[in-house]
Amino acid sequence: MSLTNFPNGISSFGIPQLGGGGNLIPQTTGSYFFVDSNTGDDAANEATFSKPVATIDAAINKCTASKGDVIIVMPGHAETIADATSLVPDVAGITIVGLGNRFNRPTITYSATGSEIIVTAENVTFRNLIFQAGVSAVATAIDVNANNVNIEQCLFYYGGTTTYDFVLSVDIDAFDNTVITDCEFYAEAATAGSSGAIRIDDANYITIQRNWFHGNYSDSAIANIAADALGIGLLITDNEIYNDDTAGVSNSIELANACTGLIARNCCAGLEAGSAVLNIDPGSCLLCQNFGVNAIDEVDVACGSGTAST
Repeated sequence: MSLTNFPNGISSFGIPQLGGGGNLIPQTTGSYFFVDSNTGDDAANEATFSKPVATIDAAINKCTASKGDVIIVMPGHAETIADATSLVPDVAGITIVGLGNRFNRPTITYSATGSEIIVTAENVTFRNLIFQAGVSAVATAIDVNANNVNIEQCLFYYGGTTTYDFVLSVDIDAFDNTVITDCEFYAEAATAGSSGAIRIDDANYITIQRNWFHGNYSDSAIANIAADALGIGLLITDNEIYNDDTAGVSNSIELANACTGLIARNCCAGLEAGSAVLNIDPGSCLLCQNFGVNAIDEVDVACGSGTAST
């Protein structure tokens, strides 16, 4: 009897012969489940390669907590969620991986302002998926309601349609150890709609690295606003940020409260009023090698409010 859901030739004693070395699909001794909206059937199929289910939530419901189960979502998969209960990652320790490149990756479209993915289980990973706003003012794409969530190589996108946006792409509120790496965040440019790409509120040890942000964010691309509680141990490094909002300041990274941690090597292009130095409000974080501009045809300057070290 086969020990995995892969077709012949992939497994050896239940351990897939792939993964590692930067590959999308991790090695595991848990189970693999397959999702494909083009050929899948939630009611009739077992979520195997040859008989995939049609929705990610159906695959989640087949997983066992903390066993390293992996959900593989096929290229070209398309799924629409209309509420906050259609897709709920509520099984701990799972990895949801999308196959495909660029816009052939699986796409999850939000069709109502209240559409939302609420992560309620710990140690969940999203990788190589597209999250797309399908209407104006979708409140939140991913609401992190658990510790130790990873979001990797994903695209958050307004769909190229005027007025369509996520108000927030990722909301981290009162949970710790979220890691967001190698993602792209696109809000509509020159038009207010998004308040921010990532919000940090009472959340500790958050890592935000090597991401690209582009569009109009009325608060900031990465924000902890005055109404939020501070976070400690933040690591915000090596991000590229372009925010064309002209109304505010600190519109690349705004930590309005006394957050602690390190902000380093970020390239910040924000069209806020005032000085490019103010592109980053670091709260109480340490700053190292951050540069920014706030107008076209200008050379970057070191940014982040504060006094130069001696």
